[in-house]
Amino acid sequence: GGGSLELASGIDEDPDAAISLPLGAGRLTRNWFTADPPPHEEVRRLRRYVRAEIGRAVGDIIRYGRPDHPVATSKTFRQLARIAGAAPSGEGPYVKRVLRRDDLREWTERLATMSSAERAELPGVSARRAPQLLAGAIVADATMDLFELPEVELCPWALREGIILRRLDLTGPGVTDRFGVGGTDLGVSVAAPDGRLYAYAVIRLQDSTDVRGWVPMMRPVLPVNPT
Repeated sequence: GGGSLELASGIDEDPDAAISLPLGAGRLTRNWFTADPPPHEEVRRLRRYVRAEIGRAVGDIIRYGRPDHPVATSKTFRQLARIAGAAPSGEGPYVKRVLRRDDLREWTERLATMSSAERAELPGVSARRAPQLLAGAIVADATMDLFELPEVELCPWALREGIILRRLDLTGPGVTDRFGVGGTDLGVSVAAPDGRLYAYAVIRLQDSTDVRGWVPMMRPVLPVNPT
């Protein structure tokens, strides 16, 4: 919902450092802008505030070393990359997309002079998110500048896919064997009136080697309050 900016760094699946800042595009648009487009002075004050907030976090993020593969994700960065010339979503998730700081700086200045309706006419920008695109650009520009990033690569996945991957870490062969569902790779659990926990799961058949052997199955997994 555009409420925060997440910064993380590390060399493995879990980050070595992670910080959440109240710099979401939606939040900043509501709290700092009074007109559409906003007055120059409001844009200037927001820039100063954003740089100060991010600047305090830089040391914590880079204390393990400066990034050698910066990645950005979620809709604001994807829309900024799209208007700066990145491939449209219709070309698929495997096309490499980047956002360059020089392009972003130029677009941030342009967005500051445009109304929400004008921004919504830009490629890849939805009418619902157009009002907050300027604030998002200001945050992205400050982040890339303070971390000295000439460009960032766009990741096609975001929070939703991260939740799914974490769920996969907690299920699957070797993890759910003790429940008698060793082939389960992903399940949604629900407590039933009979006191048992049921999982609507994708079951990978033991003799299956590809996704065509996966079948949905509803079965009891374990008691809700095991003794």
